[in-house]
Amino acid sequence: TEVRNLITTDQAWHYRVIPKEVKDGCYVLWCTEHNDALRLELEVLLGVDVVLEPVESDFLDRALATHYRRTAQQTKRVDFS
Repeated sequence: TEVRNLITTDQAWHYRVIPKEVKDGCYVLWCTEHNDALRLELEVLLGVDVVLEPVESDFLDRALATHYRRTAQQTKRVDFS
């Protein structure tokens, strides 16, 4: 499995994380804000232990735009009122 397929595009943008590697059964994710609440939420969501590694915001923004492109449909909001 490719590392980038460990999370969805929506998850990457919502949590602002990028998978770096799988190490000893843990997902190592790059992020701009390292905190325990984010780590715990990702562990519950993904069902594996998570290690967060901080990176510069510019690096993460470029990686999100390159590897987790949003389609027009993903960015559109649909209301059924």
